Amino acid sequence: MDVYALGAALYTMLTRTPVHSPKLIEAMNNITTSSDLSRAEKDLESVWDSFKPDFGRIDSKFSAAVSDLKEMLARDPEDRPEAGSIASSLQKLVDKRGLLS
Repeated sequence: MDVYALGAALYTMLTRTPVHSPKLIEAMNNITTSSDLSRAEKDLESVWDSFKPDFGRIDSKFSAAVSDLKEMLARDPEDRPEAGSIASSLQKLVDKRGLLS
């Protein structure tokens, strides 16, 4: 699993909603099925540009994880942290907060 996918899974678990809107998922799917690839790419780019996860939906009990989630879900892959860094950071949160207890 890559850092973005892990962030998306954690976001979904913490908010009980998918990180991606149905409109974004539809635009992603249209890339593979559209007869007008250029138009489908433009549509996807437009929807992606408006993509903003609602971190306010995360219960305050897990607020310490929000900064990590924001980094994991960065639009530009170059802005996302390394997997080892995220693993250490999340482990510290679990140890500090006893989140799995």
